[in-house]
Amino acid sequence: FFFLMIRRPPRSTQSRSSAASDVYKRQALYHATSRPIFVVGLLIFCYPIIFGNGKNVLLLLGNTITNMLGKLTYGVYLIHFIVQYYLTNNTRSSKYISHYDARIGSISMAVVSFLFSYVLFVVVEQSFVTIESMLKKKEVKKNHQIKEKLL
Repeated sequence: FFFLMIRRPPRSTQSRSSAASDVYKRQALYHATSRPIFVVGLLIFCYPIIFGNGKNVLLLLGNTITNMLGKLTYGVYLIHFIVQYYLTNNTRSSKYISHYDARIGSISMAVVSFLFSYVLFVVVEQSFVTIESMLKKKEVKKNHQIKEKLL
């Protein structure tokens, strides 16, 4: 439904033309249906899990693609503001952005954010997971040695 919100009536029309009223109809449709559709989608996931039939939902959420996206989305959350700031504020003069430019800009920001998020994941998170696993192995060995001494 997001594509319904991007189109705006042309600035050259002073009165409501048929094109402008068509855009307003689409926006009204979007605003009227977006929340109920979101709630129904949420119920489709939550209802089976609550009542014990969530094997299919857990298979979907345990998929390798969703696991990968889950690892990268926090990095995207941290990085997207910097990417947006750089990609939108590096011009020296104002410019007109068409619908096509807005869509291409959104897609390019998402791709760049995910790429930087992947780099952040490999450099920072993966190294901390490795260090944590090494420390836990030492802790397990130390606890095992203490138990042997006590017995």
